[in-house]
Amino acid sequence: MSRLPSPFTLDGLEAALALGVVSIAVVFLVQPSGRIGWTLSELLVPVVVIGTPGVFALWVLVGVLAHGYRLGSSLVTDTNRRRAGDATTLALLTSLVFGVLSLTTLWLVVGSIYILAAGIGGVFLAPVFAVFIGALLAVLVLLRQGLSRVVDSQSLSASRWSVRT
Repeated sequence: MSRLPSPFTLDGLEAALALGVVSIAVVFLVQPSGRIGWTLSELLVPVVVIGTPGVFALWVLVGVLAHGYRLGSSLVTDTNRRRAGDATTLALLTSLVFGVLSLTTLWLVVGSIYILAAGIGGVFLAPVFAVFIGALLAVLVLLRQGLSRVVDSQSLSASRWSVRT
């Protein structure tokens, strides 16, 4: 039986960050100015709008780098750190796409921090692009988590079925 990820696991934290980024993108779609009506402070909006996609992109990039480390270390050393399915074409393409999207999001987040801190020059749409590219990355991560759960549950039910017969 498959459970939804709790927020206290790494997958649950990744899913929570992804949902946060998607919700910020939805707010940008509904209210394009980015002003959500928060009156707590002028710092809250940039921290939430820029910080959430940045932290999420950094989280995904660490996972991509860990995947590359596992593959590289198994080629260079005698220890086999690879997990099942690490060297498949789909896993390699997924890491490549996630790496490119997370690096692009981080690049736009850093540019947005500079724009918001300096208040001069730069691409003024960088925060919007950072949120939407981060949301694309978030949707892809949520799809990967959902598909892996479906495949895991199907393989588990198939193994249970083969044990019964």
